[in-house]
Amino acid sequence: MAAPSTSRMNGDENNPWERKRSKQPPNIDELLLKYGRKYFAGGGGSESSENNMMLGFLFAVLLVFWAVSGFYVIRPAEEGVLLRFGKFVSRLGPGLHWTARGINSVYVLNTNRIDTWNYSAEMLTKDENYAKVALSVFYRVGNPEDYLFQVSDPVTSMENAVASALRQVIGSTDLEAILTTGKEKTRREVERLVNEILDDYQTGIVVTDVKMQEATVPASVIKAFDNVITAREEKAAKISQGERYVKDIIPKAVGKASRAVQEAKAYQDQVILGAQADVAKYLALLPRYQKNPKLLTDRIYFETVQKALSRLNKVYVNDNKSLLYLNPEKQLLKSKELAVADSYAANTFINGK
Repeated sequence: MAAPSTSRMNGDENNPWERKRSKQPPNIDELLLKYGRKYFAGGGGSESSENNMMLGFLFAVLLVFWAVSGFYVIRPAEEGVLLRFGKFVSRLGPGLHWTARGINSVYVLNTNRIDTWNYSAEMLTKDENYAKVALSVFYRVGNPEDYLFQVSDPVTSMENAVASALRQVIGSTDLEAILTTGKEKTRREVERLVNEILDDYQTGIVVTDVKMQEATVPASVIKAFDNVITAREEKAAKISQGERYVKDIIPKAVGKASRAVQEAKAYQDQVILGAQADVAKYLALLPRYQKNPKLLTDRIYFETVQKALSRLNKVYVNDNKSLLYLNPEKQLLKSKELAVADSYAANTFINGK
């Protein structure tokens, strides 16, 4: 075999560019291409062993890179969703995790971040008034699995649910309550309805709070609204006036009725007691009348005449009959005159008998 020429060897050794190139590290792409061609082209002996060792080394390096790339960290405010070949496997909590790249996929969501959405609209109330209502909705991701895979656009679905719930609540509430004391009730009812709708549709979003920002009457209906308020105030004044009149007249009427009832009861008692006295008096005279009816009749007659004449200023006398003279100036007969009348009545009764 002929030895290489001295000029070429000297030229290679004295070439500064060749020396500089030899000091640079080898290009990995070129090495892979070179040994890949040798390996697939076939070779024997030591060259084939070296190729296999190089491929094993490269495979080990790639395997290490693949294993290291599978590590990831989920922060405390986040939550992960693990998929294997596109199918849900589990939910992952905060911490360090490892996953097989190419087999598994992980979606990480911040479940503690609170987002805000503002909404304003004009709508009719229960009493057919026109109101402008604005509110702010605070929401977060509550279920990452539903948020990612159940609804195509969860945020838009949440916005539509808020608009629908607000119109439903305002449509069942009076305007006066919305403007004054019913704001808190309206806010709670909207929050409850929105969460129910979001749960039904499995959006994965949770509404944490609802704030009523504005509840006013639109400028176009302010004049009509003022007229309504004036009419309501006049109505309240009339009702108050009527209530005062009722409170004044009813006690008086009740008092008069009670007084009339009491007077009627007193008169009833008086009549009953008088009747009972007359009956008792009659029953007391009955035995005497049964013994001597004429005597008792004449006595009753004289007593009646006595009572009648005591109230008269004049006495009328009949010539055909002799009557006992009575002094009209006296109101009562003396006991002596009463005795004479009794003796006369007794003599008449005896002679007649």
